[in-house]
Amino acid sequence: MKSVKYLKVLVIMGLISSVEANEVSNISKNVVLGKAKDIKEYSKMLDYIDSYNPKEVDIFETKILASGESVDCVDIYSQPSMRNKSKEKIKLKPSPMLEKIVNEQDKMLKDKSNTQKSMDISSLNFSVGCPIGTVPMKKLTIEELRNFETLEDYNSKHPSYKKNNYSYKPKARNSRTYEPPGVDYSNHEYAIVTDDVYNMGADSSINVWNSYTEKSSEFSLSQIWVQRGSGNDLETIEAGVQVYKDLYQDYNSHFFIYFTPDNYGSGGCYNDKCHFKQISSNIYPGITLSPVSTLGGTQYEVRLQIVRDPVDGDWWIRFQNEWVGYYENSLFDANGLKNEASKVRFGGEIINNSTSTHTKTDMGSGNFSSSGFQYAAFQRHLKYLTYTGGTDIFYNNYTNGTKIVTDANCYNVDYTSYSSTWGSYFYFGGSGYNANCQ
Repeated sequence: MKSVKYLKVLVIMGLISSVEANEVSNISKNVVLGKAKDIKEYSKMLDYIDSYNPKEVDIFETKILASGESVDCVDIYSQPSMRNKSKEKIKLKPSPMLEKIVNEQDKMLKDKSNTQKSMDISSLNFSVGCPIGTVPMKKLTIEELRNFETLEDYNSKHPSYKKNNYSYKPKARNSRTYEPPGVDYSNHEYAIVTDDVYNMGADSSINVWNSYTEKSSEFSLSQIWVQRGSGNDLETIEAGVQVYKDLYQDYNSHFFIYFTPDNYGSGGCYNDKCHFKQISSNIYPGITLSPVSTLGGTQYEVRLQIVRDPVDGDWWIRFQNEWVGYYENSLFDANGLKNEASKVRFGGEIINNSTSTHTKTDMGSGNFSSSGFQYAAFQRHLKYLTYTGGTDIFYNNYTNGTKIVTDANCYNVDYTSYSSTWGSYFYFGGSGYNANCQ
């Protein structure tokens, strides 16, 4: 089957290249291939689409969302992570012990929010509404994949062109104060709060904006990281809100998840593209978030949690009050996230693919942290979880965070360790290119 597809593409390319001159041929090839490195990689992308998308027999119904997106309701055992695993049963919810403590925390936050109704903040609440026993999936298309040079790049948060072996080479910046762990990905920039603390997960209410991105290959996000390990053994699970045209085919804000078992090598991926077991019939990783915050207007937020179940060690993702799904404990090793996490981070990240002046891509609202409420992006009610044995799971306020920014002239963060209304929180953001950021 694979060779047939490969030949099909070669035939298409042959037809195109036979049209008049070589220049026209090259232009036409680029139209078909997009950014895909070559015909072989393009063929791999087509095979991947075939393996990912559900068969028609597994689709119960198709729904058109308010965003205009078409989503299929697919048998829960026909999602990519469960195919060819006939003897494996999916877990439909975490352990009762974990659910109990999470529900108690939900009630505490609800009671607190009821005393703050005068603030112009709304939680995003929506539902795809697939039937019980099915999960929502958005079909994958070649238009998405060919925005990347390789299939591995599509699945990576740090595609290969960021390792200086492709054409995008950002301007060297003498004022950089922070580099992420592992490989020097010099075009990722951060404004975050971090703490090296033993933990079993993290919790944050994330302000949602449609951040401006200058190039389709650049993203802007606000997220949670839980991490453990070093070098090639670094393992992370991430969840947040992201604008990324090349990945989602639009400039809207999307709920996203990401995991890596190998320091952003070839083993990880975004959303449901590998290993993530989805159980929600209402929410799926990659879903468009709407409405979004406006300057001086209503602020919208989503509460996201990454939580390790103390009973079996699986890492669960929660969106608002809905369990979305989980990463199995077996994906991780003892040097990484198998038994615990050792670092919790919250904050913003952008890609700068500019080769001359700094990118104009916004972080958050595009305003710096000093702009404050309704003008700068925020995360609030920051917490991390600990487990001391038995039934003792605790939500802890994030009071010992350390601010880290790549370049405060471009993006910054202003962290408050604790307040009676917002708990631990921070404002962050920036406009990128300006008189002091070039």
